[in-house]
Amino acid sequence: MELDGAVRVAVVEDDPAQLALASKTLSAAGLLVVGQWETARAALSGLSKEGVDVAVVDLQLPDLPGTELTRRIASMKNAPAVVVLTVHDERSTALEALQAGASGYLLKGELEDLPRAVRVAAAGGSYIAPAIARYLLEEIRGLKEAPHANDNEEVRNDLTKREAEVLSLLAKGLTYEDAARVLGISLGTVQSHVKSLYRKLEVSSKAEAAAEAVRRGLD
Repeated sequence: MELDGAVRVAVVEDDPAQLALASKTLSAAGLLVVGQWETARAALSGLSKEGVDVAVVDLQLPDLPGTELTRRIASMKNAPAVVVLTVHDERSTALEALQAGASGYLLKGELEDLPRAVRVAAAGGSYIAPAIARYLLEEIRGLKEAPHANDNEEVRNDLTKREAEVLSLLAKGLTYEDAARVLGISLGTVQSHVKSLYRKLEVSSKAEAAAEAVRRGLD
């Protein structure tokens, strides 16, 4: 959903000064800010009416946790991508937001990167703050080094070991390129596994696949 080629963005932030600053940063970069809301409920109402490509969401909102708002946005029809903009750099908080469906996770101290994060999300990718990305890579390395029993058998009834690994990495918010690098396989191979995952899980988006990963304990 774009107007004259511009990415349409909405910002959800309860601090008026931060809301104005984020919106100004996006507008100055040529992005079209079509919504500004200070509560989750106002955002949900507004998003149902506005054509938005990306929603920038703070995690500390007065009426609903930002992770829950992210989850509800991800479940909407024609859902916009969500980029979390927060002061929280804890690994568990980041993982919770990504598992809720966020396509990006950015710290407020890195506001200059917000336009890039929004554009990446609008294009279907994921932008993760460098500090958070390091946490995720540490966890992934641990996953990769962990021993696997019956490597040649299918796991979780219908997924192969490699498909389960790809699904786990995507659920943590990594891009296809990152997953390929971590697993030591080509981008084309990752994309092939993703196609198989979508077919087996009967899903059609990364957010739905991530939710299924959580259900299966692969997050």
